[in-house]
Amino acid sequence: MIRANEENLGYTVMPSSEEYAVEYGARSWITPSMHTRAISSLSEEEWMAERLAHSVRLMGDAVHIAADIRAGVPVLRGTRLPLSRILAEIADSEFIEQFAERWEIDALPLRDFLDGLSIQLDRPFIRK
Repeated sequence: MIRANEENLGYTVMPSSEEYAVEYGARSWITPSMHTRAISSLSEEEWMAERLAHSVRLMGDAVHIAADIRAGVPVLRGTRLPLSRILAEIADSEFIEQFAERWEIDALPLRDFLDGLSIQLDRPFIRK
């Protein structure tokens, strides 16, 4: 597998699956099918489609929406905890200040983004 090097935007050889899992976390957005092909061989559209498909799989594993649980408001799978509450808690946490300081950005737009996303998710996504 080939991946872009963040420093020079060149290409470097991707480590094995095991090394990758240790370095980047086992739940990366790089899918197993991508380990067998080089990124450089994918068109931009194929690369985006692969990323989006993997995103849908991850979200499906993490999010549950059911009419009988919080009236269809998205929750963290296996809980009754709404995603909107998670985002609101993160927006109000000290983490935002630390993150903003690390990236040398203003924390307010980041908080506003998370609060806005929280509001968008705090509604039923299915009908009874």
